[in-house]
Amino acid sequence: MRLLKLLSGDFIKLVFVAMVIASPVAWWAMNQWLRDFNYKIDINWMYFILAGMGLSSSP
Repeated sequence: MRLLKLLSGDFIKLVFVAMVIASPVAWWAMNQWLRDFNYKIDINWMYFILAGMGLSSSP
């Protein structure tokens, strides 16, 4: 059980680092793509934070 906790802790750290790196890039790419549509919408950065929180809270 302790080994599983240790491995999952390391995995969560890697997922967090990946979210920190990928979220700004994804936000920028989505804004660039969505600005060319007739019905413009803005992607709020909170969606990416909520996705990261949801990912970290999943079992």
